[in-house]
Amino acid sequence: MKKLELLYKIEETLLASSICIIALVLIGNVLSRIFTGYTWYFAEEVCQTMVIFSSFMGLAYVARNNKHISMSAIVDMLPKKIKIIFANIIDITTALVCFYMSYLSVLYTIRVTELGRVTPALQLPYYVNTSTVALGLFLCGVTYIIKFLENVSDIKE
Repeated sequence: MKKLELLYKIEETLLASSICIIALVLIGNVLSRIFTGYTWYFAEEVCQTMVIFSSFMGLAYVARNNKHISMSAIVDMLPKKIKIIFANIIDITTALVCFYMSYLSVLYTIRVTELGRVTPALQLPYYVNTSTVALGLFLCGVTYIIKFLENVSDIKE
């Protein structure tokens, strides 16, 4: 479990850093425009990359911490055993959807890499953005599998 906790801390640090980078770049760009009349040519691109990163890499974080939106009014009224069964169905279905979308993202990333696409301002390979989508979805799928396994152990108790 220590390795997972270290991974979670790294993930939290990366997510917090990406949000701070967005804030610093946007504020810096506004101040630059006000005081010098020039905008930073890379600001939009950096922020777009950080938003993609924080959105998709944050999927596993919000799933693991139950911070996502859930509509569970009907499920909350069910007995505990049936709730766990519903939770298992939801967790497995969500994991499968995330894995499939991650697979599609990998295919897209391969295609983008083959085309040699780069970002306009910084000329970064565009696969940097698309690979974070694939990785984030994959990690979200893994998180839901872990939640499923925890729920299965709850059924046995």
